[in-house]
Amino acid sequence: MIVLEDVSVQYKGVDEDAIKRVSITITEGEFVCVLGKSGAGKSTFLRSLNGLQSLSSGEIIVNNIALSNLKERELRLIRCNIGMIFQHFHLIPRLTVLQNALTGTFGKRKPWKNLIGLFSAEEKQVAMNALRAVELEDFWNRRVEELSGGQKQRVGIARTLVQNPKIFLGDEPVSSLDPSTAIKIFKLLKQIHEEKKLVTIINVHDVQLAKRFATRILGLKNGELVFDGTSDEMSEDVMKQIYGSEYEKQLYY
Repeated sequence: MIVLEDVSVQYKGVDEDAIKRVSITITEGEFVCVLGKSGAGKSTFLRSLNGLQSLSSGEIIVNNIALSNLKERELRLIRCNIGMIFQHFHLIPRLTVLQNALTGTFGKRKPWKNLIGLFSAEEKQVAMNALRAVELEDFWNRRVEELSGGQKQRVGIARTLVQNPKIFLGDEPVSSLDPSTAIKIFKLLKQIHEEKKLVTIINVHDVQLAKRFATRILGLKNGELVFDGTSDEMSEDVMKQIYGSEYEKQLYY
C-alpha cells in the first residue's frame, strides 16, 4: 500500500510546485494509470513514490514505512521491492538479454559480485523464468542492441520481475512504441499485475490505454490532482479539466 499525505515537490529556482498537496491512498491490486499533459508532474509524482525525488512537504508511506525518515541505504532496500520500467528502456545494449535481466538482482547482492558479473545458478534460473514470462526465453543469448523496441521493453519488464517487486512503476513505458506493440506490452503488464497481486502505477499519454486497462485513473494538471476515478467516469468535462484546450486531441471516446 502507498499513502501520500499532503505531498508537495518544488524544484530549486522554480516558483511553482511540480506537485501540489496531493493526498491519496493506493492499495494492493489496483492498476493505476496517471494522465496529464507534458509538464503536468507525472514523472515527478512517480519518482517520489520510490524516494528518487525528495519532497518539499508532506509524507509518502510505503507498506507502513515513511520514506522521509529513511537514510539512503534504507531507501535502497525499499527500492529493491519497487520495480521500475522506463520509456527509454535503460538497458545495456552490448550485453545479452539474460545479462540485462540479471541486473534486476543487483539491489540485493554484494557490489563486488555485480562488478565481476558473478551469478549463481539459482539467480540465472530466476532470470530465465522471467524471460519465459515475457516470451523471450529463446532470445536469452542475443545482444539487446539487436532487438526491436517492443522486445527491449520486454527485457526491461523481465529485469523488473527478477526483483520480485511488490510495487510496479512505469514512466511512459510504451510512448516510444507503435500502438499495436503498446497494447501487447500493457496486456503483459496487466497479466503480471494480476498474477502477482501487485500495486501498479503507470504514467501514460494514451487515454485509450488508460481507459482499457486501468482499474483507477489519476489526472494531473500543473502538479494538482484534478481527477481520481474509473474509466467510466472519464467524461468530456474531466478531459477538459485534465488537458485544458488540448483535450480534443485526446481519443477518449
